[in-house]
Formats: sequence, C-alpha cells, structure tokens
Amino acid sequence: MAGKRFKTNDRGHERTPRRTAARPDAYDAPKYADLFDEFENDAAQNVPEDNALNDLLDAALENEERSDLQEKNLEYDSGLYSGEDYPTERTARSENITAVKPEKAKRSKKSIVFAILSLFLSLIFIVGGAAFIYAGNLLNSFGLNFKPLVPANNGGNSGGTSPSANTINIEPAEPTGKLSPAEMQASYDDPIQIDGLYHDDAVINILLLGTDDYVGDQGRSDSMMLVSIDRRHQKLKVTSFMRDMYVNLSDGWSPNRLNVAYFLGGPNCLVHTIEDNFHMDIDRYVLVSFEAFEKIIDTLGGVEIELSAAEADYINAESGEVTAYAVAGNNLLTGKQARMYARTRKIGNGDFERTSRQRTIFSSIVKKLKGANVLTLTSVANQIVPEIATDLTQEEMIALLTNALTYMNYEVQQTRIPADDFYYNDAVMISGYESYVLVPDTEWNTIYANDFIYEDDFPELGATLDHYGYKHAAGND
Repeated sequence: MAGKRFKTNDRGHERTPRRTAARPDAYDAPKYADLFDEFENDAAQNVPEDNALNDLLDAALENEERSDLQEKNLEYDSGLYSGEDYPTERTARSENITAVKPEKAKRSKKSIVFAILSLFLSLIFIVGGAAFIYAGNLLNSFGLNFKPLVPANNGGNSGGTSPSANTINIEPAEPTGKLSPAEMQASYDDPIQIDGLYHDDAVINILLLGTDDYVGDQGRSDSMMLVSIDRRHQKLKVTSFMRDMYVNLSDGWSPNRLNVAYFLGGPNCLVHTIEDNFHMDIDRYVLVSFEAFEKIIDTLGGVEIELSAAEADYINAESGEVTAYAVAGNNLLTGKQARMYARTRKIGNGDFERTSRQRTIFSSIVKKLKGANVLTLTSVANQIVPEIATDLTQEEMIALLTNALTYMNYEVQQTRIPADDFYYNDAVMISGYESYVLVPDTEWNTIYANDFIYEDDFPELGATLDHYGYKHAAGND
C-alpha cells in the first residue's frame, strides 16, 4: 500500500502499522526512497521480511530528516530565512534533537587552510617576481656596459656559425642532484666542434678579465681566467691563462705576449687569440678594472684567504690599507688587501703563483655566495654591475643572477695554461727589445685545456693524455 509500510506474519494477516506518518512529497523525497519502493514491491508479493530491515530503514529515514532539519536550522541562524518564509520544521527544534556538526563546517575548515596556503604561495611568487623585476630595472638603470664581440676575420669567435654569436641558454637543465650523470649527459645536445672550436651547449664559457690601471691607455689584461659553467657535469671550472705566454695574436697582429692582445685590440682581439690558439669556444666576456675589483670585494664583506708570512708582510707594506692588518694564517681581506694579494709577482714563483692566488680569490667568493639568497645576490649586483663591461645581454645577466644559487653549489675545479709539461722559457725580440716569455706547445695545451673543460664530451682528448702518460687537468695545478 502506497504511503504505509506493514509487517506480515507467516499466515498473511496484516499487523498493526508500525509507522503511520505520511510519506514525504515527491519533491522532498529522502535519499532512501528507492529502497522503500523495493520494500513495498516485496510486500506486495507477500515476500517474508526480517523485522530488523524495517527498523534499519526507519532509522535511516529519521537520520536523513534530522540532517535536513539541522541544515535548515543552520540556514535560518545565518539569516537565509526570516519571518513567515522559514519552513514549518523550525518548531522541531523544541524537540531537543542533538545535532551532529554538519559536514559543511568541516569543508569550511579545509577551505580556510587552502586559502592560507594559496596566499602563502602567492606571496612567494610575488616576492620572487618583484626580485626579478628589480633586477631588470637595476640593469636598465645602469645602462649595462654592453660591448658585443666583433666577428673575427680568421675563423675565431663568432665566425658566422658559432653558437657564441647567438643568445646563450643559461638555464640549468635540472637542479643539482636531480639527474644522474647519464641523464644529465642525455639532457643536452651532443658536443661538437664548430669552426675548429670545441663546443658544448651544456657549458657556458665566460672569460673574466682583470685589467691593469695604466694611465693614458686601456692597459693590459693582468688577469685572464676562463670560468666554465659545466651544467653537464655540474662543476665550476676556472682556467688561468698566464700573461707572458708568447702566442700568435689574432686580427692581423704579430706574435706577442698574450696580455698585449687586449692592449692592441681590446676584448675582441684577446678572445679571438685564445680561441685561435687553444680552440675552445668562448661565449662571453666580463671586464673588471682593479679599482672596481676592490669595490666588489668590499661589497661582499671581504674574502677569506690563508696567507703565508711573506704574503702578509707584503700586503701590510704595499696595500695602503690602514683599517686592517694581515697576519700569517687565515684572514678576511679587504678590497685593498685582496687587490695586492692578487697582483703581486714578487713573492714565490712569479706569475705561476699569482695566477694561483687569483683562482683562490675566485673560489673564496664562490664559497661566500653559496649561502646567499636571490635578494642578497641582487643587492651585490647593485654594486657590481656598474663596475663591469661585458657582452652579456640583459636577459643573460638576469638569468645568471636567477640561477646563481644553483651554480654556486657546483664543485669548483681549477687549472692553468700553459700546463707544466707543455711550455718552455725563452728570450725573444719584441718591439726591438729582448723579452723573456713562456712559449707554450699550443697543440698539447689545447688537448689539456679542453679535456679539463669538457671532460668525456670529447673522449679522444683524455685518451691521448693517457696514451702518452700525461696527467689530466682536474685536481692539478
């Protein structure tokens, strides 16, 4: 019978109805209505039923109606209903029904947590974006001293097809530790030789130049270090080029000391000369005067260097520093002290030890910047950028700044050219004067230097060194 449910005994007689309430209207049907319809169909066919099932269905209906009533009361309390518009079930509150906290309240807590998390992430993106915008505005405000390389006439840098003529990709393939060495190798294009230069898209070669501050001319490149950001092997590699190497200068100039190339033809001539003699692809250069070098060191808060007694005495006598005193052992050198430490050839083995000191300063700077954040790096850039000249584009400078924390955590390795086994001392005539120089074996130094920079990218280089019993550059000075 529609609207009522009955229990029957085995003899088919009808019992007194257990529930006489009218079934809810169709538009307000409980969720369990389908179960009730199935029950009535069974009753119509005189199918015996368990009394426990009826009790379970009754309880389900009461719970459903109670939940609906509590939800409507909640809506009333929140102001959704007022006056005569409120449903008649409002009177049921007087029955002291114990309410279970609606599920909606639980969802609201989750929403609050989600909103807080979203706000936190948004702040991170806003701060990060602001830092990058600030960096861009910083470079714009300084009018970055951009001096692009001019293509060489003899097949050197930017000879027409070299990737160094284009914008370089500074983004790392993956953060340090994310890829295995094999996966890192596979993430970049295969290394190749272009125009006779060894090249790998995973390696960014930046020539860092420190210039003498002679009066009346642009000076000579007193410090020449190639900084290789090797993203394939996740290493920072520093290769010093000794200033007294006697080499063939590029761009039509006669043979001379390597540092004279900058004096004669600026960074273009120097880059082309290194490429043509040692066949490594140099992507960009950064030029820093020694006056600017002091300011950069002071901006960083000094550099930690271990000094010998002779080095400490020389710095105290020659640096002009009056606020700090160097001692044998560990020191935090100021800009004036670091400048004298990097320049002197009067202590130890001349330019061999001087280039080693310059690489030591570079390693100390990297170590100091490892714990920095993007905002700190940007603040440092605020002081450094106006002091340099470079052919890095603004976009590349920002990319370097953005990825600096990744690169600073790479292992640092260093070497120098010429290598110990691949040069000899000689006296040659330069501009009518006898000059003592280092004459490098350019063929062997090419093998040595590029094996250091590219490692197993070009396995034939390392195999050649092994075959003749020569040591590899990594870990050796």
